[in-house]
Amino acid sequence: YGSSYVGKSVENDLVLAASPTADNEIQLLSGATISSNGVMVGVNAARKAYLNYFTDTPVVEEKEDDRGFGPNGLVFKEADEFIAIDTAKLEEIKANNRFVQEVYEAKQGGETTGYSFWTISGGYSGELKTVTGIGVDGTITEIRVIEHTETEGIGTKITESAFQDSFVGKSAT
Repeated sequence: YGSSYVGKSVENDLVLAASPTADNEIQLLSGATISSNGVMVGVNAARKAYLNYFTDTPVVEEKEDDRGFGPNGLVFKEADEFIAIDTAKLEEIKANNRFVQEVYEAKQGGETTGYSFWTISGGYSGELKTVTGIGVDGTITEIRVIEHTETEGIGTKITESAFQDSFVGKSAT
């Protein structure tokens, strides 16, 4: 199994695949998924340390542009204003939903386009702080996991766009 890493480029993160075809794909060991993931996480950590400390090409983590609106700007990309909902309304929501912490009205050109919900729920390793945008048509505009303590390479997949984008356009009703 270890030989499947030999000769791989350090340019891109390595990923597990059932049938590897790309240069950055490593054979997933059937029946040993957690162990395979653990090895891959360690190799990717070594790769990043090598690039950051021993080369002129450090790994730069890309950050999304929130346009100065924080996480709200990530779930409503066209909104130009966010207003915290009325405190009494928020308390009513929180009384019936223990996960909701904050709610903001998203506006564009003065018109309400939806609501941004800040939630805290439980993950495998601790709390998950998530922001979910729900448009006035009742569909999910975006979600973003903004804070977590999940296992690198396994639970952290919740922060990848492939996972988060799978919610976009889904009905919230």
